[in-house]
Amino acid sequence: ELLSYYTLSRQFTFNGEVLKVLHLTSYAMLTSDVTRLQTQINTLVILCLLILIVVMIWVTNMMTRPIVALSEKMLSYQMEEGVKGLNFTRKDEIGRLNRAFRQMSDTIRSLFAKQQAESEAREKYQYEALRAQVNPHFLFNTLNNIYSLIQIDADRAQQAVHDLSRMLRYVLYE
Repeated sequence: ELLSYYTLSRQFTFNGEVLKVLHLTSYAMLTSDVTRLQTQINTLVILCLLILIVVMIWVTNMMTRPIVALSEKMLSYQMEEGVKGLNFTRKDEIGRLNRAFRQMSDTIRSLFAKQQAESEAREKYQYEALRAQVNPHFLFNTLNNIYSLIQIDADRAQQAVHDLSRMLRYVLYE
Protein backbone atom coordinates (compact mmCIF):
# COMPACT_ATOMS: atom_id res chain seq x y z
CA GLU A 1 0.00 0.00 0.00
CA LEU A 2 1.13 3.50 -0.72
CA LEU A 3 0.40 6.08 1.90
CA SER A 4 0.01 9.70 0.96
CA TYR A 5 -1.41 12.61 2.87
CA TYR A 6 -2.72 16.02 2.02
CA THR A 7 -2.35 19.21 3.98
CA LEU A 8 -5.35 21.47 4.10
CA SER A 9 -5.19 25.24 4.03
CA ARG A 10 -7.47 25.38 7.09
CA GLN A 11 -6.44 23.21 9.98
CA PHE A 12 -8.95 21.03 11.77
CA THR A 13 -8.39 20.02 15.30
CA PHE A 14 -9.98 17.27 17.34
CA ASN A 15 -9.33 16.96 21.02
CA GLY A 16 -6.45 19.37 20.63
CA GLU A 17 -4.74 17.49 17.87
CA VAL A 18 -4.34 18.75 14.32
CA LEU A 19 -6.08 16.47 11.90
CA LYS A 20 -4.40 15.30 8.72
CA VAL A 21 -6.21 13.81 5.75
CA LEU A 22 -4.64 10.49 4.78
CA HIS A 23 -5.27 8.51 1.65
CA LEU A 24 -4.22 4.94 1.04
CA THR A 25 -3.66 3.94 -2.59
CA SER A 26 -3.10 0.42 -3.84
CA TYR A 27 0.41 0.22 -5.29
CA ALA A 28 -0.62 -2.55 -7.69
CA MET A 29 -3.47 -0.43 -9.09
CA LEU A 30 -1.17 2.55 -9.53
CA THR A 31 1.58 0.52 -11.28
CA SER A 32 -0.93 -1.23 -13.56
CA ASP A 33 -2.15 2.13 -14.85
CA VAL A 34 1.43 3.31 -15.40
CA THR A 35 2.34 0.03 -17.13
CA ARG A 36 -0.72 0.27 -19.42
CA LEU A 37 0.18 3.88 -20.29
CA GLN A 38 3.81 2.91 -20.92
CA THR A 39 2.69 0.06 -23.23
CA GLN A 40 0.46 2.43 -25.18
CA ILE A 41 3.27 4.97 -25.57
CA ASN A 42 5.73 2.26 -26.70
CA THR A 43 3.21 0.93 -29.24
CA LEU A 44 2.62 4.45 -30.56
CA VAL A 45 6.38 5.08 -30.86
CA ILE A 46 6.93 1.78 -32.72
CA LEU A 47 4.00 2.53 -35.04
CA CYS A 48 5.39 6.02 -35.75
CA LEU A 49 8.83 4.56 -36.44
CA LEU A 50 7.37 2.01 -38.85
CA ILE A 51 5.42 4.72 -40.66
CA LEU A 52 8.56 6.86 -40.80
CA ILE A 53 10.60 3.97 -42.24
CA VAL A 54 7.97 3.28 -44.92
CA VAL A 55 7.83 6.96 -45.86
CA MET A 56 11.64 7.17 -45.99
CA ILE A 57 11.84 4.11 -48.23
CA TRP A 58 9.18 5.56 -50.54
CA VAL A 59 10.89 8.98 -50.71
CA THR A 60 14.29 7.37 -51.29
CA ASN A 61 12.83 5.23 -54.06
CA MET A 62 11.23 8.26 -55.69
CA MET A 63 14.52 10.15 -55.51
CA THR A 64 16.74 7.33 -56.80
CA ARG A 65 14.47 6.00 -59.56
CA PRO A 66 15.63 8.60 -62.14
CA ILE A 67 19.27 8.04 -61.18
CA VAL A 68 18.84 4.28 -61.61
CA ALA A 69 17.20 4.87 -65.02
CA LEU A 70 20.10 7.09 -66.09
CA SER A 71 22.61 4.54 -64.83
CA GLU A 72 20.90 1.75 -66.80
CA LYS A 73 20.88 3.91 -69.94
CA MET A 74 24.60 4.58 -69.47
CA LEU A 75 25.37 0.87 -69.04
CA SER A 76 23.35 -0.13 -72.11
CA TYR A 77 24.54 2.79 -74.27
CA GLN A 78 24.90 2.03 -77.95
CA MET A 79 26.46 4.77 -80.06
CA GLU A 80 24.28 3.94 -83.07
CA GLU A 81 21.07 4.38 -81.07
CA GLY A 82 21.99 7.55 -79.20
CA VAL A 83 20.22 8.51 -75.97
CA LYS A 84 16.49 7.82 -75.80
CA GLY A 85 13.98 7.43 -73.00
CA LEU A 86 15.34 10.02 -70.56
CA ASN A 87 13.52 13.16 -69.40
CA PHE A 88 15.60 16.09 -70.64
CA THR A 89 13.08 18.75 -69.56
CA ARG A 90 13.48 18.25 -65.81
CA LYS A 91 14.69 21.37 -64.00
CA ASP A 92 16.57 19.56 -61.22
CA GLU A 93 19.96 17.89 -60.99
CA ILE A 94 18.65 14.72 -62.65
CA GLY A 95 17.63 16.78 -65.69
CA ARG A 96 21.09 18.33 -65.76
CA LEU A 97 22.67 14.85 -65.64
CA ASN A 98 20.36 13.62 -68.42
CA ARG A 99 21.21 16.61 -70.63
CA ALA A 100 24.94 16.19 -69.92
CA PHE A 101 24.74 12.51 -70.87
CA ARG A 102 22.94 13.39 -74.12
CA GLN A 103 25.57 16.06 -74.89
CA MET A 104 28.36 13.59 -74.15
CA SER A 105 26.71 11.07 -76.49
CA ASP A 106 26.41 13.66 -79.26
CA THR A 107 30.06 14.64 -78.78
CA ILE A 108 31.20 11.02 -78.89
CA ARG A 109 29.20 10.42 -82.06
CA SER A 110 30.59 13.51 -83.80
CA LEU A 111 34.17 12.72 -82.73
CA PHE A 112 33.78 9.14 -83.91
CA ALA A 113 32.42 10.31 -87.28
CA LYS A 114 35.29 12.80 -87.58
CA GLN A 115 37.84 10.12 -86.71
CA GLN A 116 36.29 7.74 -89.24
CA ALA A 117 36.39 10.41 -91.99
CA GLU A 118 40.02 11.21 -91.15
CA SER A 119 40.89 7.52 -91.23
CA GLU A 120 39.27 7.08 -94.65
CA ALA A 121 41.08 10.16 -95.98
CA ARG A 122 44.39 8.91 -94.56
CA GLU A 123 43.88 5.50 -96.21
CA LYS A 124 43.03 7.18 -99.54
CA TYR A 125 46.13 9.37 -99.40
CA GLN A 126 48.32 6.40 -98.46
CA TYR A 127 46.88 4.45 -101.40
CA GLU A 128 47.48 7.37 -103.77
CA ALA A 129 51.05 7.80 -102.51
CA LEU A 130 51.76 4.10 -102.93
CA ARG A 131 50.19 4.13 -106.37
CA ALA A 132 52.34 7.11 -107.37
CA GLN A 133 55.44 5.20 -106.25
CA VAL A 134 54.45 1.95 -107.97
CA ASN A 135 53.38 3.38 -111.33
CA PRO A 136 56.80 4.65 -112.55
CA HIS A 137 58.57 1.53 -111.30
CA PHE A 138 55.95 -0.73 -112.91
CA LEU A 139 56.13 1.18 -116.20
CA PHE A 140 59.95 1.04 -116.22
CA ASN A 141 59.98 -2.73 -115.63
CA THR A 142 57.25 -3.35 -118.21
CA LEU A 143 59.07 -1.33 -120.88
CA ASN A 144 62.32 -3.22 -120.19
CA ASN A 145 60.44 -6.51 -120.54
CA ILE A 146 58.86 -5.42 -123.82
CA TYR A 147 62.31 -4.31 -125.08
CA SER A 148 63.65 -7.77 -124.33
CA LEU A 149 60.55 -9.41 -125.81
CA ILE A 150 61.06 -7.53 -129.14
CA GLN A 151 64.31 -9.40 -129.66
CA ILE A 152 62.67 -12.76 -128.88
CA ASP A 153 59.13 -12.54 -130.30
CA ALA A 154 58.02 -9.36 -132.11
CA ASP A 155 54.35 -10.43 -132.33
CA ARG A 156 54.09 -11.02 -128.59
CA ALA A 157 55.92 -7.74 -127.99
CA GLN A 158 53.35 -5.93 -130.15
CA GLN A 159 50.50 -7.52 -128.13
CA ALA A 160 52.28 -6.54 -124.86
CA VAL A 161 52.51 -2.89 -125.99
CA HIS A 162 48.81 -2.95 -126.84
CA ASP A 163 47.91 -4.49 -123.45
CA LEU A 164 50.08 -1.92 -121.67
CA SER A 165 48.39 0.97 -123.47
CA ARG A 166 44.93 -0.39 -122.52
CA MET A 167 45.98 -0.76 -118.90
CA LEU A 168 47.43 2.78 -118.77
CA ARG A 169 44.24 4.16 -120.31
CA TYR A 170 42.24 2.35 -117.58
CA VAL A 171 44.49 3.68 -114.79
CA LEU A 172 44.38 7.26 -116.12
CA TYR A 173 40.64 7.49 -116.76
CA GLU A 174 39.06 5.17 -114.23
